[in-house]
Amino acid sequence: MFRFYYLINALSIDISLGAGVLSLVLGRYLGFRVPIPILLILVLTVWIIYTVDHLMDAKAIKHQATSFRHHLHQHYFKPLVFGLIAALTIVCFLLTQVPPLTVLFGVPISLGVAAYLVLNKFFGLTFQKEILIAVLYVAGVIVGPFSLKSGQLASEMWILLIQLVLMAWTNLLVFGIYELKEDRADSLKSTVTVWGIDKTGSLIKSLLILTFAIGLSGLVFHYTNAQFFKLQTIFLFMNGVLGILYFRKDNLSNHGLQYRYFGDGIFFMPVAFFWF
Repeated sequence: MFRFYYLINALSIDISLGAGVLSLVLGRYLGFRVPIPILLILVLTVWIIYTVDHLMDAKAIKHQATSFRHHLHQHYFKPLVFGLIAALTIVCFLLTQVPPLTVLFGVPISLGVAAYLVLNKFFGLTFQKEILIAVLYVAGVIVGPFSLKSGQLASEMWILLIQLVLMAWTNLLVFGIYELKEDRADSLKSTVTVWGIDKTGSLIKSLLILTFAIGLSGLVFHYTNAQFFKLQTIFLFMNGVLGILYFRKDNLSNHGLQYRYFGDGIFFMPVAFFWF
């Protein structure tokens, strides 16, 4: 089973499905049932972006990649390119099935993704990389529900979105520490390869504390909102899992890709919002 998950994770399928779950939960929080075409566009688009990014990295590595993820993208480069073409074709068709406003709101995010890919390809982003991915990921997750809502987002929703960005950023930084040796062997840039473990660790601890403080203040100022209280409780638990991943890294780094199970798995936790 673990080997099967290695494949699912290496192909970014779990990350893509997690984005769909988050969008579905945020839509329900706002009082909408997000249409299936919008969810499929999001899941496929996230998969396309991550796969393009990994294929670009795999192409840049001139030797056999050290990490399983990039080795897989090297070995199956052409089939994955065909998969991208198929996914893009499906997305183009689905775009005709969603409200024009959803498409319009998605344009700035698409331009942001294109800018990220170009900048990373030609300039080799370092500390900017993880924060840009986190912002674009959360923007993609909320664009569907927001396009269905009239008016502005309430303050408590902004609290949740800021926390999601901070947690996605923290998640990527923590993964960077676990994968430092592989990234250096493959000459891939990230915050930790440039800043080092200690400086990156200080940033991670600051993000964990900030996310917790924002969540706690949200509970204090919006304690009468039962729906917010439920979702905020889940977010605080997600942040706690990230904290465990970081502070137990010396132990978990000796257990293969277990850190990936929990790190990527936290974005499925909001599904508990439907259960209580």
